Amino acid sequence: MENYECLILFLDKLFNQGSMKFQTARTRKTAIKKVFLGSSFQDENIMTLNLDDVMSDFISREGTLTNTNPATINTYKSRIKRSIEDYIRIEKLGDKPKNDNVQDKIIDIAEIEEKVATVEVQCPIRDKKFIVDIKNLPVNLNEAELEKIIQMIKLVTK
Repeated sequence: MENYECLILFLDKLFNQGSMKFQTARTRKTAIKKVFLGSSFQDENIMTLNLDDVMSDFISREGTLTNTNPATINTYKSRIKRSIEDYIRIEKLGDKPKNDNVQDKIIDIAEIEEKVATVEVQCPIRDKKFIVDIKNLPVNLNEAELEKIIQMIKLVTK
């Protein structure tokens, strides 16, 4: 099962490969450990958990120990969310890690000039009683990108 420890191992792997700065990996791992260790979510599958519930649990546990700053809580949540997103993108969908160790990043002018037009799609499901909103969907979506979206939906709805 993919619990919080998988995220820790994943971040170590990115750092060891040179795809993530030491400081980035360290701060993300610290947030993950503080929030998950000793919580009722520590053995839960990271692919299916509700991060808001996890953070509520952390706040209630932390509240008995100290007064944690709301900005710290938001920072922890953001770091955990990003780690889960990276885990899914790299480990599950097979994308290459973005190397944030590079000091002088090359700016691709074509990439900057290419503005991707997006659209919001409302998709009625369950006898049209439930509507799913899909935002920021590129209008020029290709088959590979569509397949990624399908795989992501399959992963999070298991």
